[in-house]
Amino acid sequence: MTVELYDMASSEDAFGVFSFERQDEAVGIGQGSEFGGGLLRFWKGKYFISIYADGEGAGVESAILQMGRATANSIPTTGPEPKWVDFIPGKEFGLVDKSIRYLKSHVLLNQRFFIAHQNILNLSRKTEAALAQYLRHGQKVHLLLIRYPDLKEAEDAYQGFMKTYLPDAEGKDRSKTEDGKWTIARRRDEFVLVVFGAPTEAEGETLLKTLEEKLPGGR
Repeated sequence: MTVELYDMASSEDAFGVFSFERQDEAVGIGQGSEFGGGLLRFWKGKYFISIYADGEGAGVESAILQMGRATANSIPTTGPEPKWVDFIPGKEFGLVDKSIRYLKSHVLLNQRFFIAHQNILNLSRKTEAALAQYLRHGQKVHLLLIRYPDLKEAEDAYQGFMKTYLPDAEGKDRSKTEDGKWTIARRRDEFVLVVFGAPTEAEGETLLKTLEEKLPGGR
């Protein structure tokens, strides 16, 4: 049996590692967990843990879960999830279960939803991003929320994104892309919000507006 325990910089970072590959069912270990294919993944406090073992069968699975609970119990403290994740609109808008990813790297962002080879949104260890996927009329829609350290960095990132990704927007905050779908982006204080692939302009605007209203001072 192999136990991998990663001491992250913060509980938010531990959650981010956990969220990036999330796809299996929760098993109630730590602050968030999943177990499938003989692999247990969970986070607690600033730690991310994965446990797996050689072999298959109920006995092996039971041993992995037992080790997981013992490991979680040995971690004395818990920590908060990234608070921006709670602002993401939910299933009433078609949010895909377990699709919210928390990250700080444009490389990781591109692995989940490709935007550009270059870091046109200026993501770094100082920024926080939450990416979510929705299904609207059978089509995938992505919502991206990024928090920057200050207003200037947010504005610079927003202007750079619009110039590179939506050069045909003509001063507006939206554009219909070549696939017939809508991308809408705007800056609100130190946040940049983007909807990718909305089937209609109205649906994209509704999703973005709902997120915007949940941000600090949004109502």
